[in-house]
Amino acid sequence: MMTVKGNQVDIAESARIDPGADICASHIIIGENVIIGKGFIAKVAGRLEIGTASVIKNTQIFCRNAAIGSNNYIDGVLIEGASNSHSQNIRIGNENLILQNTRINCNDDVEIGNDVGIGQYVDIWTHGSFMDVFAGYPYTSGPVKIGDHVWITAHSTIMPGVTVGDHVIIGNNTIANRNVPGGCFFAGMPGKVVKENIYPPKFSNEQKEELLDALILDYMEIVKGKGFKPAIQRKGLDIHYTSPDGGELVFHSETKTIEGIPDIYSEDFRDYLRFRAVKFFTDKPFSSIIPSDFKALDEME
Repeated sequence: MMTVKGNQVDIAESARIDPGADICASHIIIGENVIIGKGFIAKVAGRLEIGTASVIKNTQIFCRNAAIGSNNYIDGVLIEGASNSHSQNIRIGNENLILQNTRINCNDDVEIGNDVGIGQYVDIWTHGSFMDVFAGYPYTSGPVKIGDHVWITAHSTIMPGVTVGDHVIIGNNTIANRNVPGGCFFAGMPGKVVKENIYPPKFSNEQKEELLDALILDYMEIVKGKGFKPAIQRKGLDIHYTSPDGGELVFHSETKTIEGIPDIYSEDFRDYLRFRAVKFFTDKPFSSIIPSDFKALDEME
């Protein structure tokens, strides 16, 4: 069974909370088409808010206030703040990915922007101390802010008080113990700017067309193992998709919008594009059709 306790509770009818979830907060707001999966535990003293079409599972949140935006995917993450801290607030924007065994310490405020990818085994710290400060040993504390369009790769650490700018990639096993300027590739132990002012790169229409052609060709090979065959054609930077049931959609790559009524087949294509880092967000979580060889495993007795 699942448990939801709060003084004020506002959960959209289309939201799904799976058995085993345990949610307790003074004020709970869960938006449309949110999926709260197994292993989700939230103990939030103030306000817990989760936006449209976010998916959160195997995650624990212990803090004062937590605001999580729309179209996020969070799996296997620990978010925690000490009860005797003055802050303990976390704000996560929209369209982010935070993966397994990441730990976010929010003894002080943590703010994560939009379009942020955080890989496995990443640590974000706002507080650090152990040895006696009265004897002269250091005490470190400070909020962490991560900008928009940032990729923090696996096994990296963000230290207290650090701000990461927009359009940044942080390399594997990096320790960011100072502010990271926007537009750079940052890596090392301790981290340093390896290349500056390189993001976002310029991408010509010809390069975009070549990329879309390669994606379509690859996807048509993948669906052979899924038991259906759509018709897909690129026209300029738009992808025209006709599903096996005859539904027609247009994926407008420049605006990242979709024209038409999605079905399970076009949603499979949308999820494939997400996997290939071409993201079309809607008001629903991504979903895909299981290949026949994997589906056979589920049918075994």
